[in-house]
Amino acid sequence: MKRLLSLALAASLTGCVSTMNQFSGLCQVEESRSSFDDSLSIKFTKCFSPTGYSFSDIPLFKYGFSWSESAPNYVSIQLLLESSVSGVGYTNFEAVHINLDGNVIKYPVYSSTAMYSGSYNSTTRTLPTFSSAHVSIPYELFESMLEANDVRLMIVSDDFSESVFFSERQIGLTKYARYYLDDYLIAINNLKKPEHRIK
Repeated sequence: MKRLLSLALAASLTGCVSTMNQFSGLCQVEESRSSFDDSLSIKFTKCFSPTGYSFSDIPLFKYGFSWSESAPNYVSIQLLLESSVSGVGYTNFEAVHINLDGNVIKYPVYSSTAMYSGSYNSTTRTLPTFSSAHVSIPYELFESMLEANDVRLMIVSDDFSESVFFSERQIGLTKYARYYLDDYLIAINNLKKPEHRIK
């Protein structure tokens, strides 16, 4: 079932260049300000990494990152499954395992998975479904993920798990999350107060 969904997504993910990303909202750096405490947040919107070393190794899960002035020493990993009732449907996220140059660290999902659906498509006769959750990691670890030579993520749900090559920047014309994350780190560091910046 995973393979069928992956093949269906292949056309939209293969050859994902900057212009396409802007159009689809993938891999974008977004800034917002809280109406509650006026704190700034920097978000890296949903993106993806390959499950192998070929552009045809299409992932099932997407992920993004979120950092806020209100919690400057942490980064949230946002997990997302976009499917349909005729495909995988919904899933409960459980954890993210981070393999950092051979050192594996496991982080459980912070709260229960949110599940919701979109509008029914009468043409394809499908109901789009979305499952999302987040994991909080230390900011220092996030920086280390961008500096290490080999970083792999395993996204674990109660139905299945998927391992992706986080440190892979680009295969052919397809650019992955790691390709854009240096700009995201710069955006965060430009906002971080001096006492919160990593030396």
